[in-house]
Amino acid sequence: MLQFEDVGDCLEPRRSILYNLAPIKMGSHSQESLTSYLIRLARAHCVNPRDLIKRVFGEQDAAIAQLADNTFYTRYALTVNGLGQHAKLMARVSNELTSRSDLQALTMLPWAGIIPEQSEGFIARHPRWCPLCFHDQLIESGETYTPLVWALVPYRRCTVHHCALEEVCPSCGKTQAFISRIADASICGHCQTSLARSGQAGAYHGSGMGAEQADGYEDILEAMVGQQLCTQGLITRELVCSSLISIVAGQFEGSRIRLCRAMGWNQWAINGWLDKGERISLPKLLQLARGFNISVVDLCKGIVNLEQLSTQSAVKPVVSRSPRPKLTQQQRSQCLQELNSKLSQGIPPTSMREAGMPYGLGRSAMRYWFPDLCERISTRRAQDRRQIAEGAARDRARIVTEAVDALIRAGLHPTRRKVDQAIRKHGLALARPEVFQEYVQAARGAKRSRNEEQSEGNKEIAKRELCAIMAPE
Repeated sequence: MLQFEDVGDCLEPRRSILYNLAPIKMGSHSQESLTSYLIRLARAHCVNPRDLIKRVFGEQDAAIAQLADNTFYTRYALTVNGLGQHAKLMARVSNELTSRSDLQALTMLPWAGIIPEQSEGFIARHPRWCPLCFHDQLIESGETYTPLVWALVPYRRCTVHHCALEEVCPSCGKTQAFISRIADASICGHCQTSLARSGQAGAYHGSGMGAEQADGYEDILEAMVGQQLCTQGLITRELVCSSLISIVAGQFEGSRIRLCRAMGWNQWAINGWLDKGERISLPKLLQLARGFNISVVDLCKGIVNLEQLSTQSAVKPVVSRSPRPKLTQQQRSQCLQELNSKLSQGIPPTSMREAGMPYGLGRSAMRYWFPDLCERISTRRAQDRRQIAEGAARDRARIVTEAVDALIRAGLHPTRRKVDQAIRKHGLALARPEVFQEYVQAARGAKRSRNEEQSEGNKEIAKRELCAIMAPE
């Protein structure tokens, strides 16, 4: 993993900015996730994980400096383990800083051409863990890590201890941030208690799922993740489609509808994959693997042996969805007319959910039945939110400027501490970047005004002195 540079007649290894830390169990079914690697990297350097990302990673790439705020660490960092732009960015910069070249394998990026970036049943909304695994890790190596499979929604049970994964702290009942301020994944970021627990300490199932509710997809996911390091470039959407075409022809006499019915899908489910170039959701891939007793990797490599396929009569769905409500032509026309009337009167609903509530339609059903109308609602809502944000920015600037001016009129220097105390009653704080920027601009404006006043005063003094010199005796 070392990089080399020319030094005279020989090659010397180039030092990396951060330690070349080896991922845990790379290439196995329990290999580490990228968020876990970032936390351990911060621990190795004895720094706060968020400081490491904001200061070191942010200095390496300006895009990280712009997104590294509290919301990113607690909410949007979930996509770092996925296959979107955050995963690509963090994996690339992590490789650069550590002089490694394989950290993208700690995410789902090897599946980028097959699985869509945003898909239901893909990346879990909150970090999850097995407390017994944390306990075993501490005994084995003295540090903890989170496997990549824990970040995937269908992976709900630990295959080692046969218990449900937890997602809330048993002490304070709160969910955890994906990148905490504490450089230890097994410590609660709120109450600082340990999330690890031995088998003798009793079972606390934060997810509330019993053994009888296990979906049985954990083994497929482990095999899928364990093989992704050596499959880069060998798995493509085209090969998946080739596998599906072979299965349809060999097992269902060329009928796509029969395959969809066997999987419990809508009869047109695979048309988008085969005809429109759409990517396949993770739950659908898992169902295909379970339904035909074939590994996900072989399915995505186009390796299908029709003689060895064993079609199961019933495949349990990975995620449960309520059936989409069906509307008659008259009901669709009535809904469309009423919603268009509201929009034309300037009283649009605040969300798709609110728009469909009177008709018993959820957001997904609204987008399905009325795509053009939903686009208008989204555009209108974005405009309203932008106007609200602009008004809030003007109010912030006014409050901060008034606080600075009031301190100056009182003969006090507008320090950060004094201004922060003055604006606190309005629910503002200089710790927020946008408020601090308003403070900087207000302080500069006040300083410029004082300089101009002093300049005008100096001009008046000079004018009076000149008049006194030129006055006749």
